[in-house]
Amino acid sequence: MTAQSATPTLPASRRAETGRKVKPLRTEGLMPAIIYGHKKESVALTVNPTAITTISTEAGSSTLIALQVTHNASIHDLVNDHQLNPLHA
Repeated sequence: MTAQSATPTLPASRRAETGRKVKPLRTEGLMPAIIYGHKKESVALTVNPTAITTISTEAGSSTLIALQVTHNASIHDLVNDHQLNPLHA
């Protein structure tokens, strides 16, 4: 049996902006993200696009990622979809 590697951790912060109001976040170099699930309230976040690209490439789509939202709590989730603007990618 092989030892399992540590769960990748991605720093994230909650955001109140939704819809077209996230454009200023993108100009600041941040990526809007949403965590959702069955019978769970959606959580709007911002993440570093470089970090999410690196983690999702290294970890793949079937690996749990720990989203560090606060100092004490993290949310474990899978990356379901990762969209990039083809003109800026």
